[in-house]
Amino acid sequence: MSTFIHKAVPRFNEIHPSSPTLRYTWPLFLKDREGTSKFWSRLKRWILSRLKTTSAVLECRRKKELSRPEDLLYIPPEFRLNGKPLIEDKSTEKHHLSFSYDSEISQILPELSKIGVETMSFKKFYKELRDCIFYHGVGFLEEQSNEWHSKVAQLLIRKGTWHQQRAIRLIPLHDGRWVDASEDNIFLEEDISRATIPRGLNFNLVDLEACRDGNRRAFFREIGIRNCDQAAICRLIMQRYRPFDRISLSQSIDDLIYLFRTPQSVYNGPFERLQLLPAPPLEGFRYAKRFYIQDEKNICPIISQYAQDPASKIPLLHPLYLDAIRGLGKESQFLEWACSCLKMSTRPHLVDEAGKLTPELKFLGENASMDLMLLLRNNWSAYKDQLKHDNLVTEISKMSVSCTDKIARPLRETILPRRDLQPEGPDLPQVAVPEPDDSRWIQFSSFGVLTSLNSKFYLRQLIALASRPDSNGASKSSVQSVYTRLESQMLLTEPTQ
Repeated sequence: MSTFIHKAVPRFNEIHPSSPTLRYTWPLFLKDREGTSKFWSRLKRWILSRLKTTSAVLECRRKKELSRPEDLLYIPPEFRLNGKPLIEDKSTEKHHLSFSYDSEISQILPELSKIGVETMSFKKFYKELRDCIFYHGVGFLEEQSNEWHSKVAQLLIRKGTWHQQRAIRLIPLHDGRWVDASEDNIFLEEDISRATIPRGLNFNLVDLEACRDGNRRAFFREIGIRNCDQAAICRLIMQRYRPFDRISLSQSIDDLIYLFRTPQSVYNGPFERLQLLPAPPLEGFRYAKRFYIQDEKNICPIISQYAQDPASKIPLLHPLYLDAIRGLGKESQFLEWACSCLKMSTRPHLVDEAGKLTPELKFLGENASMDLMLLLRNNWSAYKDQLKHDNLVTEISKMSVSCTDKIARPLRETILPRRDLQPEGPDLPQVAVPEPDDSRWIQFSSFGVLTSLNSKFYLRQLIALASRPDSNGASKSSVQSVYTRLESQMLLTEPTQ
């Protein structure tokens, strides 16, 4: 045993350049010859045991140096490329078995394993790869060929776990960094024009050259990296509004234009967090659904007239947004999109989503009651749902309006000055509205305005007669006439037996 280990093996390992040697084949002498002698079996076990713990007897990949078997790894072909290990540096080459043993490796490897040589597994390969990246940095990755990266990617797909795949820094980005999958917003570059992407978005594109290799691209997809298409850009735009990170007006315009130009079939996500800037004199970003928008074909006079008053708090979209839209020649399409997708409005909101009265309503009620009445008359069907809120009806009912006698009164105390009503209620205050015989004013009965001859109308006329300063001198015939008409109305409304 001692002779074989201390005499024979060193002689086997001697290098004779002029003739073949046993340096790379002597482990075949350890092969079991299926003998039955207990002595030879016991001797072989002793030899194997001593070779495991003895000094260096096998060649490693560092300049033909010898290493201890227990310190060596055999690297199978799947972890090699072009005759070299996929992963190797000065610290690991002394632990890699020389490739010179390859000629008889199928016969030798079983014997080498008996004396402590391990075969590289994917787990060990992965550890060496991570260690190399850690100690040598991106320089190690940058000096590798695309063929190398392609094979490593293929190995990771075939043998790596999802966690292993995502935890290794093998993703090259446009900006020169190498990252793992934990980096935010990584995308494959595809289906986008980089020139049209809004500025300041937080996203990273994988290097285009790396994407062209099939194995690397498959690896990127395996770890969840998807194409940077229009829908992805839209999602990134919306991300910077949750929570909102203040941006410039020009960036905001870019965002809005990109969202508008993306077909709804591509991105139909929520826009409720999008914030935009109002036209002067108002300032400060606010939610898109708070804005009012108009074009030359769709102008609401009450908005265009009062939006310039800061007290109105009527936010019109900043004109620079619309200038950019006009540059596209799609103003009418934008108006339709803004109203349907961004929930902008061409008419003032009277109540908000919670049913509370809006600042716009309060301003108009206090400063432009007649304009507000005209708005309601001309757009009654559009406001029908908002008018289901009792607080809105009450607020409009008590709104102070000008009457034909130049005195302001609550709307609910007035009558509509129609031709058929004026003679019947000469003592009742008549609201000063244009075109009082327009049938659309009839809807204002909802606010307590008397718009037809009924019992309520005549009761109010009686009260007005009694309230005259000269009520004691009111003609008996006038009072009797009102009572007659009241009785007639009550008979008309009395249910039949």
